[in-house]
Amino acid sequence: MSTDKMFPEDMGYHDLPNHTYDKEPSPITILNCGTGTGGSFPILANENNCFVLTPRVMGTVNINTRDLKDITKKIEFSSVINFQTREFERDFFIVLVFQLSAFCNGGYKVPLGTWTYEKNLEIDDKCDEQIWTFKDPFCFTWCECNECPECCKFVVEVVDFRYNSIATVSVTNVEISALAVGTPY
Repeated sequence: MSTDKMFPEDMGYHDLPNHTYDKEPSPITILNCGTGTGGSFPILANENNCFVLTPRVMGTVNINTRDLKDITKKIEFSSVINFQTREFERDFFIVLVFQLSAFCNGGYKVPLGTWTYEKNLEIDDKCDEQIWTFKDPFCFTWCECNECPECCKFVVEVVDFRYNSIATVSVTNVEISALAVGTPY
């Protein structure tokens, strides 16, 4: 039985304990919180309105993944949609279409998807309420796997707004965040 001890300098490079040469680099996670603006929408006085809307920004978030490869990005958006019906109205609807777009590497706007909030109700004539007030949560998540590193600004806008028998509409409590995971170069 040999009593020789092996020291690191006597072993081959690959025999060293905790050798990390063959390991993949650990993933890096980036989390950025954005800015939520929300806002109110104009209601026209005439009946059965469909409002042609210039897109209105509800929130933005930036994320820089230039030092990563094999990237997965996730955008989370949440808000509260508030509206009131007109007095004595029993039949109403509201539609808000939200669009997520990206501006990457100083480039052009690229739409990534749309999500629709829609409420259509006919209230029973036996109700004594004159005005109905609603507060509904609205949220969506978008995810993408991408090999290309880039610096992007993500923007959520309301791009379409339609309504009938609505007195006020606003989007509040807006939160937006971006999460990216990738491996370093």
